[in-house]
Amino acid sequence: MRRLVPLVLALSAVAGLAQSQSTSNATAGSGSEPKNVRGGGTENFIPKWTSSQRLGNSLLFQAGSDLGVGTTTPEATLDVNSSEAIALQATTTSTDSVTWGVYGHARSTTGNAFGVGGDTGSTGYGAGVLGAAYATSGTAFGGFFSAASPDGNGLFGYASSPSGYPAAVVGQVESPNGVAGAFKAHSGSGLLLLGQSGPNFTDVFSVDAGGNGFFAGNLQVNGTVSKGGGSFKIDDPLDPENKTLSHSFVESPDMMNVYNGNAVTDRNGVATIELPDYFEALNRDFRYQLTVMGRFAQAIVSEKVHANRFVIKTNKPGVEVSWQVTGIRQDAYANAHRIPVEEVKPPEEQGHYLHPQLFGTDPRKNR
Repeated sequence: MRRLVPLVLALSAVAGLAQSQSTSNATAGSGSEPKNVRGGGTENFIPKWTSSQRLGNSLLFQAGSDLGVGTTTPEATLDVNSSEAIALQATTTSTDSVTWGVYGHARSTTGNAFGVGGDTGSTGYGAGVLGAAYATSGTAFGGFFSAASPDGNGLFGYASSPSGYPAAVVGQVESPNGVAGAFKAHSGSGLLLLGQSGPNFTDVFSVDAGGNGFFAGNLQVNGTVSKGGGSFKIDDPLDPENKTLSHSFVESPDMMNVYNGNAVTDRNGVATIELPDYFEALNRDFRYQLTVMGRFAQAIVSEKVHANRFVIKTNKPGVEVSWQVTGIRQDAYANAHRIPVEEVKPPEEQGHYLHPQLFGTDPRKNR
């Protein structure tokens, strides 16, 4: 509140100046009545000198404890109504370490109290509150928000439209080296990102300070995923309440697809295996494995893949054969994005590790 005092004093001085100068001119004559001061005004307008000896209305209008500038119906302690591009401007020339051009403070300890509020009716790129940092160096903020409460929000964005594509918070950067949104966990623990959905605010995704991510739904990646390892993890079918079950992915240096099944040869010892219609369009470099089950017999691939099928031949009729065929992807994306098996690290990454702790070296050598 002490920062509002200069503004209040300045406004009070306008009224005081008019009263002081009026009294001075009134007593300059031979009697107690004004001799040279002329003019008229409207009730509740704070007067101003329109000439050296004449008073008239100023832009200041007082209604009770409210003061209006450019309005006769002020709706606040200070209400400014102007046709100028900037209705109210405050500047400080202080060189203190902490200064404010405008400072708002809401003392209420309950309810929805706002230190500074703004709104706009613009259908363009309007902003209820706009902050800009014009410094060309340093770590200035166009807007800085903080919360001291354990349950507080340093910044809260709210888009109330029930239709369209509104966004509660948007970040945009022009620099090719810039970051549209940066999230920092200074303590080194906790969450960097948390997504919640529905009336009960159910967690649907999160990223913690260690870089671990969680997604409650499906994840689609249009590019290539590179990872240190992978698995599925489910509730253990034998004890789903108390255990989980995990299996590792099957890895390959090739972009390999695997197809398998079981077949029984006919009375001539022949079994034709029908593959998906897309098999030959998707794959190349086919490889085969056959395993005879139930009795001793011989089995061969008598006809390789052609027209999305291949033929198994056994030396006895009615033989059950377990088969497996693999192929290397040859679709357009695979051909354009083959995965290099072994690569030399770029110069800026040499001497660093993906997982330095696993090699017993300095964790700071993490790339």
